[in-house]
Amino acid sequence: MNTPTMIRSTLTLLTLTTGLVLAAQDYGFSTSWTHDLKPVQDSLKMDTITRPAQLIVVHEADDGEVYDLWKQHFKERATSVDRSGGILVAGQAMLDELGPVDLRGQLNWDKKRVATDVRLVVLDSQGSPVDGARAMSVAHELAVALNQAVVNEQIAEVQKDLDKVNDDLEKAQKDHGKAVDNEDDLQQDLTKLQDKAEDNLKDAEKVRKEIASLQRKYDLNKDPKTLEKIAKKQKELAKLESKQMDLMEDQQKTSKKIDKAGDDAPDALEDIGDLQAKKEAIDAVMESLKVKLASIR
Repeated sequence: MNTPTMIRSTLTLLTLTTGLVLAAQDYGFSTSWTHDLKPVQDSLKMDTITRPAQLIVVHEADDGEVYDLWKQHFKERATSVDRSGGILVAGQAMLDELGPVDLRGQLNWDKKRVATDVRLVVLDSQGSPVDGARAMSVAHELAVALNQAVVNEQIAEVQKDLDKVNDDLEKAQKDHGKAVDNEDDLQQDLTKLQDKAEDNLKDAEKVRKEIASLQRKYDLNKDPKTLEKIAKKQKELAKLESKQMDLMEDQQKTSKKIDKAGDDAPDALEDIGDLQAKKEAIDAVMESLKVKLASIR
């Protein structure tokens, strides 16, 4: 019989064992931040004119993803967002207190580095490049925002897994509770059947003694009425014996159900252990991503 201590020990072992395996789960992105987002002075040729540019990097996102993040970021900040001839555009973007700027960005996805370089040109409302300090400030803030957006999407992905494992864990805990309750109920049913069978045996034994007594009496007086009483008691005994067979059959069926319920509870407990280990591993990833997000600056 499993004691509460044994159950807790089993659950702990299952959690640790499965957790070690799950800890190696690869989401396809890093759970730490080690990058410097300081813009680097560069240049970008647009049409026939070469403009001063700021080179920023968006990590763990390809050019298509960066374009989607660009659109999302400037949706409420710019009057127009577009992509023309491989150049990203954000028109009349309000990014600081110095007035609107026009942004142009050229993307270059580097699969080996798992990063997209963005050469960013910052123009004033007259179409001239803003001064270097402002351009660097705008570029740095954009680099932070885009990289944070990437990590927020990673967090959203992990949150979906966490929500699912929490739902599965709740269901497994309910299943375990039902299995334990079912086994207890069945055990009570078996006890009742055993009590009924014991009482029935006593009743049958009493009738057998009455039949034996009547038989001795009949052997002495040969009274037909005594013979009738014997026949009546024999019918009563036959019913009790039939009832005893039914009770024995019910006990066997209930015992089989108890055995099955006894298997269901450990199975549910094992599921709980696996899911708790999975939850702990995902929780660890989530906490790391929150630290990663806070480290982007």
